[in-house]
Amino acid sequence: MFGAYSSHIFADELNVLISPPICRGVKPMIKFLEEEGTKICNKIAIYSKKWKQPVNLSKTVVQVFHSQVQNPVVDIYMEGKKLEVVKEFKYLGLTWINKMSLKPTIDKTLENIQRTFSKLRWMKGGKILSTEINGAAVKNQTFAECTYLVGMTGDINDGILGLAFPSLTKDGEKSFFYNMWSQGLIPQAIFSFYLNPDTNATSGGELIFGGADPSKYTGSITYISVSIEGYWEFPMTSVSVGSTSISSSTYAIADRGTALIVGPTAQVESLSGALDGTYDSNSQLYTVDCHTRSLSSFPNVTFTIGDTVFILTPLQYLWITGDQSTGCICYSVFSPSDSSDSNGNLFWILGDYFLYRYYSVFDILNNRVDFATSISYDWMPTVDSSLFPTSSTTTEISSIPNRGNSTVHRPAMHFSLFALIVMVATRYMNSF
Repeated sequence: MFGAYSSHIFADELNVLISPPICRGVKPMIKFLEEEGTKICNKIAIYSKKWKQPVNLSKTVVQVFHSQVQNPVVDIYMEGKKLEVVKEFKYLGLTWINKMSLKPTIDKTLENIQRTFSKLRWMKGGKILSTEINGAAVKNQTFAECTYLVGMTGDINDGILGLAFPSLTKDGEKSFFYNMWSQGLIPQAIFSFYLNPDTNATSGGELIFGGADPSKYTGSITYISVSIEGYWEFPMTSVSVGSTSISSSTYAIADRGTALIVGPTAQVESLSGALDGTYDSNSQLYTVDCHTRSLSSFPNVTFTIGDTVFILTPLQYLWITGDQSTGCICYSVFSPSDSSDSNGNLFWILGDYFLYRYYSVFDILNNRVDFATSISYDWMPTVDSSLFPTSSTTTEISSIPNRGNSTVHRPAMHFSLFALIVMVATRYMNSF
């Protein structure tokens, strides 16, 4: 395929691949679950619908924390609690430990650098002697311990693994991905994402460090130079709804940590007006009438990047929730938020609803972001037969988007102005 072997960590979530291969001849995880029985299978299944992958921290005791992948964030953070090992299961070189977390002051494998990150109320910093993901061991990875956090309460993941440029960090610390490259663990300084919009699929997607997967996209690749080495920001030529121009000569970032597509308030208001949307202050999203309007009455939304158009059709940008008994509500996934870069330019955040349809490659050496049409571009959710009265779609309501973070309901918090690989162990795991 591309010189990397697939390490299927969980049956239903993001597959993390390393190029060149680090794990060879590995059985798919779903086969492992079948052989090991339901006890561990049920435990893992609790985590199966989130976009995470295990990250091992420490040199002497292998610990597995589950982290969301976010490319506009850089370092590692976790909440400090006493390490408690009750039971462990080993597979693919990883160790499962329940009721575990990390306290840097008592773990001798950590270099405690005692740094305060005042903007975010981070209290302690540290350096991990060895950090592993799928067998690739990164040495001397900087992280920080989080003692106070807003916006992630109740999340299944323990934190965030950031993949942004080192320039975002407080003192120039390098991200886990950058260290993989500089320490010679991957052949290319790139990482790539395939996201699957079908929540019922066996695999939720694929993250590759050091390569890309041609089987996950079709057609040619569009290469876009990064304008600011921070959040992978790039210039965007225009945004339009049907034949109506919404903006021109703007900026954008592609963010796997944001579920929605976020844009400057005035531009999203114009876009939503072209869709005949109505702002809902509770969700901070725009509702549209899908009860009396036909699906064909909704125009396409087009993002032009360079000379290439990236089109989202109506069912690709509508989020439908509820059922016939409670009533269906149709939202557009375009959310207003005035985020600005270091030059004061407002920019768009192209989150999961864009990345579901377009394969993405991030090249830190050549300072560019690449897009191609995903093999999932044509997948569409089925919707209730009471909606879009002149259309033929039937039977099922698409689920609430749960692969992003809390930005679905708090669009102003799509990312914070910091640069951290975050590992936040905010709750204990239940016993197996």
